[in-house]
Amino acid sequence: MISRLFVFAAGRGARLAPLTDRVPKPLVMVAGKPLIDYHLERAQRANIQDVVINVSYKGQQIIDHVGDGARFGLNVIYSIEPKPLETAGGLVFARQHLGDGDFFLLNADIYTHIELAQFKKPVGQSLHLLMVPNPEEQPHGNFALDKNGMLHDIAAIEASNYTYSGMGVYSTEFVDSIDMLGYGEPEYQRLPFYMRRWMREQRVSGQLIDDFWCDVGTMQRLQQLDTFLKQ
Repeated sequence: MISRLFVFAAGRGARLAPLTDRVPKPLVMVAGKPLIDYHLERAQRANIQDVVINVSYKGQQIIDHVGDGARFGLNVIYSIEPKPLETAGGLVFARQHLGDGDFFLLNADIYTHIELAQFKKPVGQSLHLLMVPNPEEQPHGNFALDKNGMLHDIAAIEASNYTYSGMGVYSTEFVDSIDMLGYGEPEYQRLPFYMRRWMREQRVSGQLIDDFWCDVGTMQRLQQLDTFLKQ
């Protein structure tokens, strides 16, 4: 059983300004509750024990709000980035807190009804991503899911294209394979570069989940989500 969760929560959230001029994106209120609370409650329902949250922009506010995680029934520790790193850099920076083996990963800037128990990682796979039907803002998707449940770069194969949900089962083996951070090119700082490398080696499986999911990335989507949840 997977007992550890990593949460990406370090970003600036510029598209949610002016809200994020005052608070970090994970503390933006959705239906009367900070966004990050939904994720921590989900972790508790999945019997997660340890949560690692990476923080940077206004990170102390997240630390003050979540604390040690006891009120959520969790043990929370923080990977504190002096300045916000991209996703690959942030994951490598947090490596010391992740132990060894599999862990759940999710982006703090999503809202979903997907539960962690819905993850069905195939035996032998070290990277398993939850995919969702393409939302309006991502009409072409970003990865292709074949009939055998393997993921590919869209350009590499004709298969059904879906959107990565920002949720997955990762392994520390994958984290340890991220080896090009010093090169300075933007693509080397982001996880999709390394995901695609593993896809070419047939090492990334995927799972389509047709459940409520929203990328809370703009003021319009935040307002729509808030209205929907209050109905």
